[in-house]
Amino acid sequence: YGAMAAIPVPAPADRALEIGRTLRRIHRIQVPVFPWDDRSWVRISGFAGYNQPGDYSRLAQVLPEVASS
Repeated sequence: YGAMAAIPVPAPADRALEIGRTLRRIHRIQVPVFPWDDRSWVRISGFAGYNQPGDYSRLAQVLPEVASS
């Protein structure tokens, strides 16, 4: 396994930019969200020294809500 992973988001591709903006503005989470193959994806990095396990947990908590709104 590599240090980066692309994870599918339960949202269509045309919502990727909106999801990324909402994560940054409201939840203060900076993560790339991009459209690909008719769906949205987030790319996380497990290698960056500034990421903590709690950061990934927080993303996992808020992402479904942001993607469905």
